Amino acid sequence: MKGREGDLVPHPARAISHGMARKHVNLGRAPAKADLPSKLCEACRRPFSWRRKWARDWEQVRYCSDRCREAGR
Repeated sequence: MKGREGDLVPHPARAISHGMARKHVNLGRAPAKADLPSKLCEACRRPFSWRRKWARDWEQVRYCSDRCREAGR
């Protein structure tokens, strides 16, 4: 967007009043990645960490991804 003198002016809809904000910053609400439980994938033997979507059935999770799950069967 250009001002009257031709200078570049920030677009009002994109202006951030609180400076350069970063998305998804851990603000003390979630544990550090290193503090989460981990397992070894049965297909690729690589370690993988707990994910929120696995919270209910973490004990049954055996594979790190859909690809490994399909290859492991």
